[in-house]
Amino acid sequence: MNDQVILALFLVLGSVAAQWSLPPSTSSVATGQPTQQSSNNYAYNNGFSFLAVDGNEDTNFYHGSCTQTRAQRNPWWMVDLRQAYTIYSVKLVSTVFPRNTLENFRIEASNDTLTWDSCRSHSGRMVSTWQLFYCTRNLIGRYVRIQRQDYNQLTLCEVAVNVQT
Repeated sequence: MNDQVILALFLVLGSVAAQWSLPPSTSSVATGQPTQQSSNNYAYNNGFSFLAVDGNEDTNFYHGSCTQTRAQRNPWWMVDLRQAYTIYSVKLVSTVFPRNTLENFRIEASNDTLTWDSCRSHSGRMVSTWQLFYCTRNLIGRYVRIQRQDYNQLTLCEVAVNVQT
């Protein structure tokens, strides 16, 4: 290669690299925190809201590590992070059972549980049993809520809230 080609390649790669930025340092803060949900489906002694932040990503509801509401309009689940954070992304783990797969939902954050700001909306089904959703903007909140936008059950096997550190 001649010197001009090498220099041109260096300049192009350098300008592309300058436009990229590394993601901020993040950590998950939801595990073990207090939770609530709009209703409880206690089938098989499962379905409790705290099961979505127990650190167990098992996607089989019958193994006892997933939360589930009753079928209702716009069911929701919420975690209290106990302090406000800048929320970067939310990892959701759903169930392997197609009938209860997470679909048509919003991820929201609040400081007071009265007013909610959108992190991300998702229509249709998740593409796999787990998916990482990046907030569309910087969002500061103490509470994070997952809410379906239809009439159905809400089933979550794990929720990880990643915040900027």
